Amino acid sequence: MHLGKFNKQSKLTIFRHFVTIRQMPELYHVNWVDQEVRHSRRYMWDNRNRGGPPMFCIQRTLRGCGFIERDGVRALVPANYAMLFWHGENSNYGYAEESQGPYELDWLAINGPQCMEFFQEILQISGGVIHLPRQAEPTRLLDEIRRRFTEKQFQDPYHESLLIYELLTSLLREAARTPVERDPIAYAAEYIERRFHQPITMEEVAQASGVSREHLTRQLTKHWGESPGKHLQALRLNAGRDIVCHTTAPIEAISRHCGYLDPDGFARAFARRFKLSPGKYRQRYLEHEAKKARR
Repeated sequence: MHLGKFNKQSKLTIFRHFVTIRQMPELYHVNWVDQEVRHSRRYMWDNRNRGGPPMFCIQRTLRGCGFIERDGVRALVPANYAMLFWHGENSNYGYAEESQGPYELDWLAINGPQCMEFFQEILQISGGVIHLPRQAEPTRLLDEIRRRFTEKQFQDPYHESLLIYELLTSLLREAARTPVERDPIAYAAEYIERRFHQPITMEEVAQASGVSREHLTRQLTKHWGESPGKHLQALRLNAGRDIVCHTTAPIEAISRHCGYLDPDGFARAFARRFKLSPGKYRQRYLEHEAKKARR
């Protein structure tokens, strides 16, 4: 493995990981990768009925919308999000009926000594659905592993194992980063922007950041130029607008996905911000897109 481009600390970290993996009786490895386009609800899998040794899957939405239902709780997986699951668990997933148009996805199936521990930890933190923006470290690693597997470009089994281990740790960091050695206000801002789709409160954010609610509110207001409550609402409503435009999901489902417990409250806030009800906004958007398609 060529380490010339890494600094001294990075080389030491990678060397320790490499030594640890060499001592493992089992390495991480890729079972398979693929990319698919699905067009109907006939695409659905029930993980309880999938036998054999467990495979751990990371399935990313490229276009359209998928879903995963785990223990009776259903979550949408729109573009630039990924769902994590493994064969044999109590979950099912597939094409979301709310998706407008094809559901384009890619997936990576892996196995290894600590996959279960990583996946369970990520599931506990994020519910098993993670945002993967293009510039994020897990996205880069996922694309690299998929490319190297397809082109048979892993240097050796240890190289393959190291990349998968780095992917799993980066997914865990993406799900929830700790505030260690981090400014508490910056951590709080990131905490809100990563979890706005959950029914979080300022008390919860303050506790996670290690500062008082009053101090946090003052500092975030300076940081954003608006109160944390208004900023959180803007994040939720902008996300809701994207789902309104690109899916047929009912308002109740959209409101839950955006952190609103009350669909009527979501609809009122949406209308105040965008000057139209969610239904009329969707209708106007679809009419605009239809006109563009006819040009």
